[in-house]
Amino acid sequence: MAIAIVLAVLIIGVVLFITEVLPIDLVAVLMLLGLTLTGVLDVKEGLSGFSDPAVLTIAGFFVISAALFNTGVVEAIGRRMHSVSGSNQTIFLLVLMLTAAALASFLSNVVTTAVLMPAVFAIARRLKEPVSKFLMPLAFAAVLGGKCTLVGSSTNLAVNGLLSTNYNKYHIEPFSLFDFAPVGIPLVIIGIIYLLTIGKRLLPKHDSAEFENEFGSKEFVTEVVIGPKSPLTEKTLAEADFRGTYDLQILGIVRQGERLLPHRDSRLEPNDTLLVKGRLEQILSIKDAQGLEIKSDRTPYDTEAQADTVIVEAILAPTSAFVGRTLKGIRFGTRYHADVLAIYRHSRALHEKLGDIRLAFGDVLVIQGSAENIDQLRADPNFLTLEDIEHTPLRRNKAMLAIAIFVLSAIIAGLNIAPIALVALAAAAAMMLTRCITIQEAYDRIDWTSIVLIAATIPLGIAMEKTGAAEMLANYVTQHFSFGGPLVVLAAFFIFTILLTQPMANAACALMIAPIAINVANQIGANPRAFALTIAIAASCTFPTPLEPVTAIVYGPGKYRFADYLKVGGLLTVVVMIVTLLVVHLRWGV
Repeated sequence: MAIAIVLAVLIIGVVLFITEVLPIDLVAVLMLLGLTLTGVLDVKEGLSGFSDPAVLTIAGFFVISAALFNTGVVEAIGRRMHSVSGSNQTIFLLVLMLTAAALASFLSNVVTTAVLMPAVFAIARRLKEPVSKFLMPLAFAAVLGGKCTLVGSSTNLAVNGLLSTNYNKYHIEPFSLFDFAPVGIPLVIIGIIYLLTIGKRLLPKHDSAEFENEFGSKEFVTEVVIGPKSPLTEKTLAEADFRGTYDLQILGIVRQGERLLPHRDSRLEPNDTLLVKGRLEQILSIKDAQGLEIKSDRTPYDTEAQADTVIVEAILAPTSAFVGRTLKGIRFGTRYHADVLAIYRHSRALHEKLGDIRLAFGDVLVIQGSAENIDQLRADPNFLTLEDIEHTPLRRNKAMLAIAIFVLSAIIAGLNIAPIALVALAAAAAMMLTRCITIQEAYDRIDWTSIVLIAATIPLGIAMEKTGAAEMLANYVTQHFSFGGPLVVLAAFFIFTILLTQPMANAACALMIAPIAINVANQIGANPRAFALTIAIAASCTFPTPLEPVTAIVYGPGKYRFADYLKVGGLLTVVVMIVTLLVVHLRWGV
């Protein structure tokens, strides 16, 4: 009966993870509650994940990453990369991927990708090349770099936490900081070679002229309001001649909350909201000439005092609290004192009423505001601005201190002088004590979804072991795949993990499969530690789809299609699997 409950919870959890009917962290908590309330786990076992060292380690490194960003360390690395690469596209791509892989070995791959993106945009313009040739390699290199160290990926830490929690069961020593390096470093090298040769040819190359356009020459869809004193009042659309005079298209008219279809005889009235499509320079031109106001669901502020107006593009961040909410609901204008001029989703301008659009991760918002208010927006963790990060207020005077803390913590963790969880917490505390990052900033930068997800999923592995569910599934795998020896079994696990991790959270997938893989390894006489490490690597192979934050973050700006990921990332996944299995076989005799 207990096995049936565990398998039922597992299947329901996988379905909910894939369909995303509920937030993934909530699904993990519900799974935990299901196992505990049914008596499969006692309360102590059910809540054990929240005190697991892996969870504390992840939280600590989120803070460390944020501190290195806040003090300008990562920015300086990006600028150095810019200067070293010169104007050679191949050299830039090589330097970009090596930098991303090195940073992502110790920092979040999402943070790494987001921080280096502005440099990619700047250099792509200088090279007169589309950013689509660089953004996907950047994201993929960051994922590969995360496979080099224990702290490079939350998936690695999650599997390590499973080994630590179940040491008495598995008798497997937890991983040290560089245990992943013998596999991760060859993956980075081979992966970069692939992306510089075969992958480079497979990447889409859009018309370069499309990427030379600045904000003013792109087409946007936005809303403008006819002011009481506008000369357009009482004119028909034909008389206003938006198309002929300003090269603008009127997509709709909203009057007292009712959407009207525009036609040449439609007469304009004060306070009408026009849904306008056209180049930004033309929209701003008609705004000034015809007494129009850009609509932003907010309390009006003194626009005349804002001579230093700035226009930026910003992506909704992976951890943004605004996902699923509307501009009106979050009171965007009141909160940031800025206007959203347009919203792009997967390179397509949305034509709906801007204030009522439910925001999604990866949406690109075109935002106008004063330089001061835009600077505040850049510091907000809900958004990732796409232009040069030079304007972001950084504590550069703390940079050397942040580097010293980071390097010292890496040395201590690498030499196993102290447990890595304590090292991470100590380094995070040191960053806060020295004001490299404030306490509030530290809390804001922690990805609490990942923390709750991993903490709530760890008990599932305990339940699978306790009830014998893991052993039962292990017997099934052994029965059907042991004909080819340990390497074939491991390959089967690798493929199954890759398929499951595309729609699922990486850490959740790893924590579900690792206990089964370890049991299988014990049954067939293979090295269970090698199996656990391989599952951690397979679970973070997010190359074939743009479904994970690190690959999704470049989807819109790169104007990629789903097929681009299948083509470039799918082949890279095959390369990663072959290299991983080969290295694991040579090193551990699997």
